[in-house]
Amino acid sequence: MSEPIRKRKQAPEGYSPKQPEIASMMQEHTGQVRHIGEIQPFQQEFELFYLPACRVIGVEQTYGPEPGGDRAAAPQWGRVIQSEAWEKMSTLPRVIPRSCFGWTCDYKPDTKTFQYLVAVLTPAETAVPDGCQFRDVPPTLVAAGRWAESLEQVIEKMKQLGYSSRWGEEGCEWNAELYLDEEEHLPTPNGQEWRWLIPCKQEEAK
Repeated sequence: MSEPIRKRKQAPEGYSPKQPEIASMMQEHTGQVRHIGEIQPFQQEFELFYLPACRVIGVEQTYGPEPGGDRAAAPQWGRVIQSEAWEKMSTLPRVIPRSCFGWTCDYKPDTKTFQYLVAVLTPAETAVPDGCQFRDVPPTLVAAGRWAESLEQVIEKMKQLGYSSRWGEEGCEWNAELYLDEEEHLPTPNGQEWRWLIPCKQEEAK
């Protein structure tokens, strides 16, 4: 993976997703939802993808307005991509080829802080290199926004199609900035150099 130029979190151990639920979900969407590994750079359409059970491996830091939480993720990128941990991460197998992530999770309402990982998305059970942290993620549908589309825009489009966020469900309390190598250095009218991935599910009929 070429070294990106950027401006610019651990799920409960032993977590095992409810496989019948996932099997039912995938049966319902067979033929409609592609594997997340098939996402393409420069994609201009909102789309739902299937994310298998996987492991997020990266370097994490606390962010937020309260003491102990840095306010912006920007310094994290510059520090991480020059580190030995990044060199190790760059050799790991990827669920999405030629990609990396800004992974946000573990939000704490009392302190308004969250964990942010500069990370890669790897197959489940991938060995974690020294100096890195990880989160295990259960299989889920994910809404993939367009490049440079805001988180709020992706959520709104998801709702219009009858889907809702899985926030609040174990292992799914995360949002991720997806960076694809081919999209690096492109003009960014709104300053956002990524597309959002959001765990989602189809809303129950009323």
